[in-house]
Amino acid sequence: AGMEPSATPEATVASAPGAIALFGPPPGIQFSRGDTVSFYWSWPDELTEGQRFVVYLAGDSGRVVLGRVEEQNLGQTYHLAAPLSDSVEEAGAYRWQVVLESDANKDIIGESELRLIGIVGG
Repeated sequence: AGMEPSATPEATVASAPGAIALFGPPPGIQFSRGDTVSFYWSWPDELTEGQRFVVYLAGDSGRVVLGRVEEQNLGQTYHLAAPLSDSVEEAGAYRWQVVLESDANKDIIGESELRLIGIVGG
């Protein structure tokens, strides 16, 4: 008596997704505002339809999109070359991050660490 079974919430994720591992550029490296920078990362799972990686650059004035990758381009390693001049207005310390997003419901599936890069000059 008084021992009612309790409902167990269903798991929304059957298995934990793999981690996004950043390869480059290395932490703390500096670039000029006019440089095109190559970003590299890996993801152990295959992208499914509607998934994409978005590379963000964050500074004191907020976060901007450097670019998107919607399909494998180096096997389980991915690459994006992005001109900084399109996204950076001033020199300073910035952080970049790769986020795996879903088109269908705008969910974030995975995020990398934040990695520091410096922007110098004009």
